[in-house]
Amino acid sequence: QELLTAMSETGVSVDVDFCNMLIRKRCLRGDYENAKSVLKMINDRNLRPDMMTFGVLAMTCQTQTLALQLLEDINNLGLRPNVEILGTLLKNACYLRDCAFVMEVMKALENEDLKPNEQFLKHLENFFRFASKVMSNQITDDSGKLNQNDFSKFREYYKSWRQKTFVETPPHPWDQFQEVKPEPEDTELLSLGKVKYKKW
Repeated sequence: QELLTAMSETGVSVDVDFCNMLIRKRCLRGDYENAKSVLKMINDRNLRPDMMTFGVLAMTCQTQTLALQLLEDINNLGLRPNVEILGTLLKNACYLRDCAFVMEVMKALENEDLKPNEQFLKHLENFFRFASKVMSNQITDDSGKLNQNDFSKFREYYKSWRQKTFVETPPHPWDQFQEVKPEPEDTELLSLGKVKYKKW
């Protein structure tokens, strides 16, 4: 707050990038209410929030209601949420042990016709394993938020969702150094020395 006051007194302008950084800083220390208040600062200065703004604001969404409001705000600006924003919402939902919240984020990904990335799937799989162990009494959940009814709904939805969701696996960085095999039709030309073939 002192920095903002000093900037105002010295006439230093505030842009969206600065606001995004401020939201993130406040989120990282768990100050979600003050993080959300930065959005008012953006509006008061007639600035336009961008996808980075909503990306960091997603960290403040600790309930399904807040998450749905964020997605509505994004749509109202003519933007579309990306998989990173939805991944942050999913991470929050999994941490809260909220099966309904988790399914809502999964549905949002499907409605936006987005493909889950590796991190998104990792959150889901870890939550599924954890909840399964809690329901089978292999481990205990101190939060007490998981129950059999909610988990049963999530389990059925998760299974059907995985079956119809195509996952794009990103190429490994070392793939570019792998030996490229010649096409069958090039084999004869290679043997005649008419096609050069090198190993990297």
